Amino acid sequence: MLDRIFVVGKGLSLQEFNFKKLEDEFTLAVGSACTWFTPTAVYMANKETHKKLKPALEDFKGIVYGGKRTGKMKKFSGLAALDVALKIAHKVYLLGYDMHRVDGNPYAFPETGDQAEYSYRLTGWIEARAKLFDKYFNDYKDRVYNCNPESNIDTFKFVDIEEVLDEV
Repeated sequence: MLDRIFVVGKGLSLQEFNFKKLEDEFTLAVGSACTWFTPTAVYMANKETHKKLKPALEDFKGIVYGGKRTGKMKKFSGLAALDVALKIAHKVYLLGYDMHRVDGNPYAFPETGDQAEYSYRLTGWIEARAKLFDKYFNDYKDRVYNCNPESNIDTFKFVDIEEVLDEV
């Protein structure tokens, strides 16, 4: 089991993040987040995501996790990727798990905002998803850390990513 893993979502807090800081870390990108940097692994929720990302992953040499989301993980890819991370590492650090939006868009980079056209504009949708972390992962509070103190996911302790990366 790994000591730690960094799970990279698609939230707005990543717009200014320097992904080179994660080069020596085990990283798990959620879906299209893998187009922003070269992760160690990628989580893809379904065939549609795989098809969409196939060109970006053509030369990818890392691990691909995924498949049909089932049970509690059926809600969305962020939950399923966290579930995978908890199975392979003692400590999980979440980046880009923001659960908020600016101008109707919850994504860090516009090219991934295609879903914003429908479901992300629904009132309360993101807030409802943020609550799912408490519902499904409350027992893992001692192993999961959120690296964005402005995230709407308050289930996990907030930590400074710079301090975490300085730990060796």
